[in-house]
Amino acid sequence: MGKRRAAAAAGLLAGALLLTGCGTFYTEKLRETPPEAAGIDVDVLDPKPTVVWADNGEDWFVITWGSSSCPAAPVSLEETAPGEFTIEIAREGGPICTSDLGPTTFRISAPEGVAPGDTVVVTVGSDTRIELAPAR
Repeated sequence: MGKRRAAAAAGLLAGALLLTGCGTFYTEKLRETPPEAAGIDVDVLDPKPTVVWADNGEDWFVITWGSSSCPAAPVSLEETAPGEFTIEIAREGGPICTSDLGPTTFRISAPEGVAPGDTVVVTVGSDTRIELAPAR
């Protein structure tokens, strides 16, 4: 009976690790700002997250600022009104984080039905409201 329990526990643990390992909302994470973000003003004393269209016209780049080992990452996207969206962010990483300040860029899928020429309003986190400019 002990071997069965150990095997069952190992199987459950492996399944839990598999599920948590595949749970990211974004499709790509970069440690720099993409060329599409060139020209965006950043207050170096109080940088705020931003959103820009990605190079393929199908995705958005969400750029957050903070610790490189525990960045604020997008975890969900919700349409709150026609043409308005909210991106929830949460800190990634473990209990010990570096105290550096730098950008982390996350690629997420643009909402279905939103085209690169559309003007939309995106709120990132609880208080950063952005009018997303049409793609260049």
